[in-house]
Amino acid sequence: MAALLEVDGLSVDFAGSQRPIHALRDIRFSMERGRIVGLVGESGSGKSTLSLAVLRLLAPSARIVSGTIRFDGVDILALSDEAMRALRGRRIAMVFQDPMSTLNPVLSVGAQMIDVQFRDADLSRKQKRARAVSLLARVGIPDPERRIDDFPHQFSGGMRQRISIAMALLGQPDLLIADEPTTALDVTLEAQILDLLRDLRRDFAGAILLVSHHLGVVAEFCDEVVVLYAGEMVEQAPVGELFANPRHPYTRALLDCDPGRLPADARSFPTIPGRLPDLGAPRTQCVFAARCPLAIERCRAEPPAMIDVAPGHRASCHLLGG
Repeated sequence: MAALLEVDGLSVDFAGSQRPIHALRDIRFSMERGRIVGLVGESGSGKSTLSLAVLRLLAPSARIVSGTIRFDGVDILALSDEAMRALRGRRIAMVFQDPMSTLNPVLSVGAQMIDVQFRDADLSRKQKRARAVSLLARVGIPDPERRIDDFPHQFSGGMRQRISIAMALLGQPDLLIADEPTTALDVTLEAQILDLLRDLRRDFAGAILLVSHHLGVVAEFCDEVVVLYAGEMVEQAPVGELFANPRHPYTRALLDCDPGRLPADARSFPTIPGRLPDLGAPRTQCVFAARCPLAIERCRAEPPAMIDVAPGHRASCHLLGG
């Protein structure tokens, strides 16, 4: 099956006060229709930058240095602004992290959901409202015919996130990007939102790129995982393979820090010593070398290449023989 999304050699810099900040370096992965791919890593690893690059919504201070992003065979970095606007929201949609700030507080939910359908000129306002009501019901909003006229502040955080998902799905996108969609929610609502996304993946036959730091969510929800560290890919594998046999020291350190793996009587949480490297510095060594307990002299002398370690499983570490 041909890939729906192909990211090939993507590097993104941000303008710094003295030198560029290398937010992403040589990112390469692809995903097919019907698949859910998780992007995991610490804060500052480049997860949100990558998702915004796919939508071409990077800040003005950002610059795509190299690489391509192909969506359904088309390089979206080569599209005009008008062509990209036609693609964005229609075929690629995004659910942002904070449900409290995603919606416009001075417009009713219905007004916003009708406005989102501005491209559907063949539909009357009544038909657009009916579609909005139908999707609100689909995402679990009770009494949607009445509540569609309510304002965002009249809904809970979980309900707002459901509304955000409904708005993203109005265009029936082929690719849905979900950036930490459950961060602001409690455990019960988190489970409900993930169940909803899983059902929608099946019903809409699209793909989902899930940005998350919650490894339990990734383990249960995703088909494949891409691990980012300091703007670089360090590992990629099917979800079961990654959790059963992580090959990169950073991936193993992330898994060791997962609260779900700790005993019930644990009195402290493990951490990864050290801090992220300087993203403005030249890449002359393994990006994780300063924090890696297994680092050898070669790790500090040259960056490792990404190599295949098992079918569908890649990692970048000198200790793997690359």
